[in-house]
Amino acid sequence: MATTILKKTKSGKDFIEIRVSRGRDLPPICRRWYPPEGWSKRAVQRQLDKEVAELERQVREGKVTTRREQKAKEAAEAAAKAELEARTYTVERFVRELWLPEKMQTCAASTVDLHQRNLRNWVLPVIGDIRIDQVTPPMLSKIILDVQQAGRKASTTLNIYHLLNNIFAAAEFQELISTNPVRRVKKPQPKKDDVRPDSEKALTAEQLKIVLTASEEMPLIYTTIIRVLADTGIRRGECAAIQWTDIDWESGSINIDKQLVQAKGEGYHLANTKTGKPRTVYLSKEGLHLLQRLRQEQMDVCLCVYAFVWDPLVGKPISPNTVTEKVESLGSRIGIPGLHPHTLRHTWASLAVQSGADVASVAAALGHSKPTMTLTRYTHASADGAKNAAQKFRAAMGED
Repeated sequence: MATTILKKTKSGKDFIEIRVSRGRDLPPICRRWYPPEGWSKRAVQRQLDKEVAELERQVREGKVTTRREQKAKEAAEAAAKAELEARTYTVERFVRELWLPEKMQTCAASTVDLHQRNLRNWVLPVIGDIRIDQVTPPMLSKIILDVQQAGRKASTTLNIYHLLNNIFAAAEFQELISTNPVRRVKKPQPKKDDVRPDSEKALTAEQLKIVLTASEEMPLIYTTIIRVLADTGIRRGECAAIQWTDIDWESGSINIDKQLVQAKGEGYHLANTKTGKPRTVYLSKEGLHLLQRLRQEQMDVCLCVYAFVWDPLVGKPISPNTVTEKVESLGSRIGIPGLHPHTLRHTWASLAVQSGADVASVAAALGHSKPTMTLTRYTHASADGAKNAAQKFRAAMGED
């Protein structure tokens, strides 16, 4: 049943509100009709009757709804569409078709290779064939437990946890799932008896001096590499990728905007830094002097694009693996087992922070996206530091 009411707009213009009832349980459908100016009452009534009849027909056929009902309908259709899509996406299909291709565009080849290895070994065998919207927190907890029970390092377990979180966060963003199940999975923690690998331990200042002194007995190229690593805390791939044009001889700085990386089954190639952002690091006077000597030595044969090369006549940059081999062999020779290029990176950060450098500046020099990573990964307490902290506490308390 329809009713009509003559009303006015705020500006004073006449309109007729047509209201069609849909029973007690549903709100009525309302529509405005503006009578054309100059029409006679009979013409207006005749056209109004037509408008009423048309609206009643549309209501009977369910072709018109209220705005609220339309929004609810659209939401229901979207949910049904998402559910249908989720039914067709297994975890493996989502990873292969959507998640992994995006990572190939934004991550280093070595990072993508690590993701693929962890997916192949740990994730897809367990949940690869399951619909992505049916994966539960216990399923994901089992994957983490499998990695731990296999005796893998705490860092490997944490990498797989972050991998899972990244995958399901992407699925949630694309509305294939309503919520990320990894939020209900406990983040893995290292065991209390886990021993940090020697390569992840920072050296003391005295140990670093021993390393630098012993490196002077090596060929100039390796002496220089070790000094640059110690001076700047850069990664081994970033060191191997240094070109002569990256060095500012006046300021004693190096522009770090690339690295040498290796994907599985491929040779080394240039790529962006881990964060994709360039940064500037600074050398000591000795480090700058060694680079000047190395450049002159290279010029005597043939000046290359890269600072650290196998053979100046070939011009191929030294590989990051060779950097690691030379540093490790030096460590074995001087009684510091597990010495690694990353040890020098840890040491640079730890000594810088212990000497009063602010964490934000250290993070920027290391190429970290967040200072929190620097705090948790590269700052290590020393005996002197612990003693100094205790003395500061007692001083604050007014005690001797």
